[in-house]
Amino acid sequence: MIIKRLTLLTALLLLASLGACAGSTGGLDGSAWELIELDGTPTIAGTTLTIAFAEASAGGAAGCNTYGASYRLKDDAITFSEIASTLMACMEPGVMEQESAFLAFLQDARSFAVKDGFLYIYNEAGSALMFKPQ
Repeated sequence: MIIKRLTLLTALLLLASLGACAGSTGGLDGSAWELIELDGTPTIAGTTLTIAFAEASAGGAAGCNTYGASYRLKDDAITFSEIASTLMACMEPGVMEQESAFLAFLQDARSFAVKDGFLYIYNEAGSALMFKPQ
């Protein structure tokens, strides 16, 4: 319980500090989303991957660890930088691999769209993260 609280506190402090790294942000501010597909593959049952946007920072749960990042929008372009996460290990099969793929995808994000109530974040190859509202 104490470790979970410290992890949450660390993530919140990280998000607050990243907020000082101002960039151009827009329509995503104040929104929160839960990942349902990573490049067409549903998330592993029992894991929760989220992203919440606040000013120039984004962060949430990566399936095992929490993470934070700076982000910048310009038209339909989105970039994430300074991605950092806590360093706990999860032993369930595939969870750490899913988390690594998710965070790497954010690092390579190039554009986004909100369609039919879902958020899509695309990389340069056109693969997508698909989120539902949280």
